[in-house]
Amino acid sequence: MATTSPNLKPGGPKEAAIPFWRDVRILGVIGQVIFIALVLMGLGWLIANFIENSAIQGLQLGFEFINTTAAFDIAEGIAYESTDTFGRALWVGLVNTIRVSIIGIILTTILGLVTGIARLSNHWLISKIATIYVETIRNIPLPVQLFFIYFGVVLKLPSVRNSVQPFGWPVYLNQRGVALPSLVATASFPIWLAFVVLAVILVLVLWLLQTWQEEKTGKSINKIGSSIVAFLLVVGIGWWVTTNFSSNQAIMVASSRKITSFDDFEKIYLVKIDKDALQELGVDRTTVDRLTSTDAVAALRAEFEAQLEAIEPEEVEEEAVPEAQAAGGTAENGAEGSGNAAANDEGTDEAVSEEEGAEPVVSEATAAQIDVLESRLDVLNDPAIIVCALEGTPAAANAASQLRQRNVPIDDESERTMARAAAAYADGDCDLLTGTEAELAAQRAILEEPDQHEIVPIDAAPLIVSIPAPSGFNIQGGTKLSPEFFALLAGLVIYTGAFASEIVRAGILAVSKGQSEAARALGLSEGQRLRLIVLPQALRVIIPPMTSQYLNLTKNSSLAIAIGYPDLVAVGNTVLNQSGYAVQVVIIFMISYLSLSLIISAFLNWYNKKVALVER
Repeated sequence: MATTSPNLKPGGPKEAAIPFWRDVRILGVIGQVIFIALVLMGLGWLIANFIENSAIQGLQLGFEFINTTAAFDIAEGIAYESTDTFGRALWVGLVNTIRVSIIGIILTTILGLVTGIARLSNHWLISKIATIYVETIRNIPLPVQLFFIYFGVVLKLPSVRNSVQPFGWPVYLNQRGVALPSLVATASFPIWLAFVVLAVILVLVLWLLQTWQEEKTGKSINKIGSSIVAFLLVVGIGWWVTTNFSSNQAIMVASSRKITSFDDFEKIYLVKIDKDALQELGVDRTTVDRLTSTDAVAALRAEFEAQLEAIEPEEVEEEAVPEAQAAGGTAENGAEGSGNAAANDEGTDEAVSEEEGAEPVVSEATAAQIDVLESRLDVLNDPAIIVCALEGTPAAANAASQLRQRNVPIDDESERTMARAAAAYADGDCDLLTGTEAELAAQRAILEEPDQHEIVPIDAAPLIVSIPAPSGFNIQGGTKLSPEFFALLAGLVIYTGAFASEIVRAGILAVSKGQSEAARALGLSEGQRLRLIVLPQALRVIIPPMTSQYLNLTKNSSLAIAIGYPDLVAVGNTVLNQSGYAVQVVIIFMISYLSLSLIISAFLNWYNKKVALVER
């Protein structure tokens, strides 16, 4: 029987402890502590040095200046007045930066995805166009592109009256920027949003029940179709309920007009058209007599506009006769000096004419025809219904949308305050005043003769589509992008999209070819192969480098100062110059961009974990 020695412990001999100065783990911790201490000491020295020098120069160190009145205007952004504080001005600049960054990230993702796929296309032309775009754009500095887009493209667009309307869409490009259709939420939108949430919950419950039924019976059920029907049914009911029973909008009109809805303004517009003036301008009586509806008037207006656009100015050679040449022609002897002087003057005049790019001269007949057509259009547009409202409100958008749907031209005279809009209505400058019922009731009570005006409730959908339309020398309705915002957004998207497309291409190429071969063997189409097999696997490669591009786009938005867009840096520089708090403003820059970068990175890291492949 085996025995153990009484002098040996069961656990064996105890190993000798390693001294801490030889323990790699402890030495690593000590090294990190020493490094952090050195960094903190360096920062402390820099801060102490800054405080000491600031005291010597008499500079203030606090952030109290953000409560000082700014006393300067900002061209665009959220609500802001020159009497607001520096803090409010910086907030406006930050919101502008966030707005262009978010929209830019979305558009860059779309452009990068499309271009990256296009580069891998089997279609030679599409692939080469995408390649040329990428290789050209990413090798041109972003500031150069911004200058070109702003000064060479946007500012060279035609005037408002000659706005470019691509493909006949309700989109207008001109020197003042871009006008696009927009959605305007009304007071009933939160109620309708509750119906949308209810519809989503119903779809989830229905999906779970049908899944359980499939597992129980073994029979397939069209879950997608039934879910779509259920969702649309609930959302449609909510739309109808909120439109007919939750609207608080109304219009105030003269009681003598006996208006009950927007349909009555069609009759008012038709009555206001001067048909005698049309006949005097050459429109035959038969055509004038057919103007019994706004649709007929709209058709006639479109016909006049088409005729006006079809007229091409007849270029006539302009014979410049300089004064010196004329003087030389009348001289009896035609002195050689006079002839030389005339020749020199003529050459100078021709050079000036070429430099200035003088407009071609039109013949008298063409000019007369243009004047007649413009006069006819004025006769049709002058009786436009004048709408007074509070600027940017759902009531103004709803009134404009309702009238334009009936082909009734409008003249939007919105004011910044309801009191000004009501004053214009009281002076007889408007055909109607629109707003909420409470607002109109308050304004009606202070009119000299309130009984001569009535408030007519109107239905308003939860969301109103505000469509831009030309009105005189301006574009009314919709949402407007300033030239600076449009140029900055286009430059950032085009530049960053070139790098994003290469990331997408690399992600797609990283997916094994066997995956595509298996998808084709299963009979999947190319679109299904890309959408269901390739892109989901490519995301794990695409997202990390794409995060860097999103951060670059956000930080590159600071170049907006080069073209005058009031982002955080542009507004901050104005604050810095007026207040003198340079260090504090730069600290605000650093904290703002650091916060935006961390938020974007945190969100994309979370999403990256969601789409990452889970290996067993």
